[in-house]
Amino acid sequence: MKIFGKLSLDYNHYCLWFVSDSMQVKQDLPKFEKKAFDLSKWRLRIEGLVRQPLSLRYEDIGRLPNVSLTQDFRCLEGWIVRGVAWQGVRVSSVFELAELETEATSVMFSSGDYSTVMPISKALEYSTILALGMRGKLLDSYHGGPVRLVFHGQECYDSVKSVDRVRVLANQVEGTAKGIALSRLANRS
Repeated sequence: MKIFGKLSLDYNHYCLWFVSDSMQVKQDLPKFEKKAFDLSKWRLRIEGLVRQPLSLRYEDIGRLPNVSLTQDFRCLEGWIVRGVAWQGVRVSSVFELAELETEATSVMFSSGDYSTVMPISKALEYSTILALGMRGKLLDSYHGGPVRLVFHGQECYDSVKSVDRVRVLANQVEGTAKGIALSRLANRS
């Protein structure tokens, strides 16, 4: 298998992404069925090892400093969408409001029973965002609205759609995302 790299500039940093030349290039992310959301009732809960547990409304998140992140989105199924432009807020901005406890070592991002866990250092990186929009439009339910986790170097399954809970933890635990994604792939074979 021939491998080539793509060098892209984002936030004044260089990131080298290697992509197989056998990947199918798509123009847009697939539209998977997802339960509709009501923004008037939706909340993002920030809990665990924080001094100020929060229940943020969509408008609260939208008032935080906005950032953009452009990156290729790769999936284990063998496809890629080049140059997906996300708009949102940095996870670190949310944590400034919640005030992390010093014991915090990892963070779980969840949507119902679907979750991914990352080290606190990764969550605080400038390129780890809670996306509210994609390509200049608000996220719809098909693309993970109202809020989707996006970060550099993610596996496709780590981009949790419809995030409704962020739990700060003292220990690294296993999220459910990878296991669910791999079982879906195995069932398609």
